Amino acid sequence: MSIAPDADTIIVGAGPAGMACAIELAAAGCRVIVLDMQPSPGGQIFRALETNMQARPGADELLSALGPSYKAGLALVTRFRATPGIDYRPGTTVWDLRADGTVGWLKGDAAGYLRAPHVVVASGAMERPAPFPGWTLPGVMTAGAVQTLLKAGRLKPNGRIVLAGTGPLIFLLADQLRRLGVRPALIARTDGAWDKVAALGRLRPAGLPALLKGLGWLLRLRLAGVTMRTGISGLEAHGHDHIESVRLTVAGSRIELPCDLLVVHDGIVPSTDLAHAAGLALAWRADDGSWQPVTMPDGRAEMAPGPT
Repeated sequence: MSIAPDADTIIVGAGPAGMACAIELAAAGCRVIVLDMQPSPGGQIFRALETNMQARPGADELLSALGPSYKAGLALVTRFRATPGIDYRPGTTVWDLRADGTVGWLKGDAAGYLRAPHVVVASGAMERPAPFPGWTLPGVMTAGAVQTLLKAGRLKPNGRIVLAGTGPLIFLLADQLRRLGVRPALIARTDGAWDKVAALGRLRPAGLPALLKGLGWLLRLRLAGVTMRTGISGLEAHGHDHIESVRLTVAGSRIELPCDLLVVHDGIVPSTDLAHAAGLALAWRADDGSWQPVTMPDGRAEMAPGPT
């Protein structure tokens, strides 16, 4: 006896991609269930957007610091909420995904399974933490974690702050902190001059707006007097029950700086835990050192080859 599906499509994740997919499918007449572990839609990019907008004018300083791109997500969130045919289930953790479209879920003390002929995995990306001496000390955080505290907790750090790593999120966060009146003591970049030259060869016209936005962050940080160093290595965090200083190598010299908060970021990688659980084929991307699901030209995921 066959079991009737619970929906035409189950979407895992209510970030920008998951919301946009749900809207399009529901508009086409599909029954859609959206499962998301967060309490409200938006994902990491638009985290707590509705709450912060409702808290105005108390949240105006934060909204101004996060910039227009953050507030622009409200149109998508509003449309997602208003679209008929979307069964949105927040606060729900997906812990199992099977190749036949069975999805295991957990919410509070309740748990169960849902089934659909189609499942869309929109679980996004995750930061790639790189271990270094002292990385488990209290006061060492990733850039994404600090952004979570800004958006969801309306908290801002104080004291001597060092940002270390590479990628645009470091500069975006530093500029947001600057707007909140928090000036980092140092931005320690692990990329060097040669990395910038090599990256120019991969630049495409579609990437120019993002490049110009990044240059704007750098310019504003420079004008604010934020110190930056490139090509740093040998990062270490030191302290007893919390971070007290950082050590690093700059231009061949070993230096130590007092530090109350060390923010690290080494890029993001696709979140592949559910894809792996479903037995999907994964391909290694040597250019950024990550795995990603293998998809067909129509977007469907390929299954990993079975044992021979």
